[in-house]
Amino acid sequence: MKNSIVFLSIALGALTQAEVPSNEKLATYGLTLSQFETIKASESPYDFGGIDATDQRQLWLDAAVFSHQLAAQHAADHGASSLSYLPYVVCNNSTGLSGAQRITQIHDIFYNTSGITDSDFYEVDRAVVNGANTTCGLMRLYNDSVALVFGENPGVEEWLSIQPLHQSMKMNNMTVETFQDRFDAIESGDYVSPAKHSEWYTYVNLLGTETILCPGVQDFGGENVPNEEIIESIRNFIIGDGGSHIKEASFYYDRVNGNATGDVHTVRMTMWAGFISEVDNLTEENGTNYCRDTIIGENFVFDLDTMSLGVHAKINSKELIEIGSGVGLVQDDLENCVMYLVMGLALNPMICWVEPKSYVQALCPDGTANLTKCPEPVEAPDTAESSSHNKGRFSASVLSFVLVALSLWCNLR
Repeated sequence: MKNSIVFLSIALGALTQAEVPSNEKLATYGLTLSQFETIKASESPYDFGGIDATDQRQLWLDAAVFSHQLAAQHAADHGASSLSYLPYVVCNNSTGLSGAQRITQIHDIFYNTSGITDSDFYEVDRAVVNGANTTCGLMRLYNDSVALVFGENPGVEEWLSIQPLHQSMKMNNMTVETFQDRFDAIESGDYVSPAKHSEWYTYVNLLGTETILCPGVQDFGGENVPNEEIIESIRNFIIGDGGSHIKEASFYYDRVNGNATGDVHTVRMTMWAGFISEVDNLTEENGTNYCRDTIIGENFVFDLDTMSLGVHAKINSKELIEIGSGVGLVQDDLENCVMYLVMGLALNPMICWVEPKSYVQALCPDGTANLTKCPEPVEAPDTAESSSHNKGRFSASVLSFVLVALSLWCNLR
């Protein structure tokens, strides 16, 4: 049994157009916001918050509709490549079954759906949540696989839920607040005083994240995919093609800047869409973009270890600001750029989880990062030798006092 699940559908086959559920109908077969939050605490309550309950429910459904549409778009744009497989949370809500039995039931429904064969997906070997009445796991599905399952298996929605895993669902709770605190620390200088201390070196926090890859990324198509290939694909999604990948994948950007009037969106969605617009505004006439090409492209490290991808700055925040100021950027531009990076990671279909992570860098006393060129540490005075010398002087004084006292005693006799 493989460690991840990837579903591949090729066509609607025997399904007639009338039998294919619409994207709006498919959205109702997913999870509600509150249901997902019982699985994982995310940024979703904040991104979809601040509006009345009715509008929130509709906005959540609209985000799912957008994701189902995006699945078809990715398949058309990227073919049967790894970027064409979007992540989903799949839950079996059958009562009276064990977690293993629910997973088997999920497998069976895909095995028995025409257009999906056993060579097109990786079976689930463990669940992300396994409760008394629900078992859920992460999947990446290709194109219209969700429509195939629900279209060919009437009534399956009574126990099966398939929810697109969109941006806010991938972000750990308080991700935005954590980065805002880090930006405040840059302004106050607190970023150079983390918990770790040294008498000689200075330790500073680097801006960064830790992300978890989705199922089927490292063994896509049944083959081991080199780390370098995965990293390059993720980097290009963020900084390549003039930022088009992020813009096209963002429901928030589409919602805030779409042509439809009266569409409800939240303050946080406007914030996220604004990061895209602000970064786009940094593009020069020759196509160079200081955020994507310089800040992210040249000064952030992408390091893949097993299923965990660490992304962090090569240099400390002060140095990033200095690089930006050299090309006319201010700190707000840097903050927009970093949040654009975080957003790009969460929108990438190969990534299933994003959270802030502190990376620590050691600096020489003069603030430079090349530790091989640090000046030699200044040695402290030899306190042991000084103590021994003083001790000798004290002992001699005591001896003199004793001899004088002894002499006086003898004279008195």
